[in-house]
Amino acid sequence: RFFCGFKEHLHKLLIQGDSSGRLNIWNISDTPDKQEELKMTTSISLQEAFDKLNPCPAGIIDQLSVIPNSNEPLKVTASVYIPAHGRLVCGREDGSIIIVPATQTAIVQLLQGEHMLRRGWPPHRTLRGHRNKVTCLLYPHQVSARYDQRYLISGGVDFSVIIWDIFSGEMKHIFCV
Repeated sequence: RFFCGFKEHLHKLLIQGDSSGRLNIWNISDTPDKQEELKMTTSISLQEAFDKLNPCPAGIIDQLSVIPNSNEPLKVTASVYIPAHGRLVCGREDGSIIIVPATQTAIVQLLQGEHMLRRGWPPHRTLRGHRNKVTCLLYPHQVSARYDQRYLISGGVDFSVIIWDIFSGEMKHIFCV
């Protein structure tokens, strides 16, 4: 994409973005003999830009991912958003699944206040059944209304598929290979 704009003087920029999240920018000279020596002025990927942020932005459930006596939080390995119930469901590397109110959880990250000092905030439910990392989450009712809206399906590296009742937190059935 070619861009022409003013900031103190005329700037002509050639901007390229690719599917890997990299952005390259060239400053185009007005002098024809310098156009043959076109050198990239800026190149940065989305990941590089994110890594340079200071302070590092908090994750959506960081406050629920603290492991006692550890510097590293539990990593989220799968997630699904359930807009009909306003819930965010996150599977983690230890096999647990966290269900949080999406809006309240986002507010915790955006607005600072006394609520951040409360243990267990935001209100959440933890489902335990997998013995290792959760690799996938599916809310079938989101795919088709013929499925009961109370069921969530999870799969993990422990070769199990579990059907959960998201309202009670109960494990309804487990399929093991």
